[in-house]
Amino acid sequence: MSMTDPIADYCTRIRNGYSSKKRWIDIPSSELKKRISLVLKEEGYIDNFVFVNKESKKKILESF
Repeated sequence: MSMTDPIADYCTRIRNGYSSKKRWIDIPSSELKKRISLVLKEEGYIDNFVFVNKESKKKILESF
């Protein structure tokens, strides 16, 4: 059985994107991740984020 931690995956994507100097990163969306993105923006850890709902694939684009 495969166990995953979606919040750890979320943080790892942000950390890897930042360290590789990417402008935007894609993150699979959920309500919890949307709220975390809002808090990260309010605290100044990310510049901006955008919710994309396209062809039944929801994702969050975050900018550094």
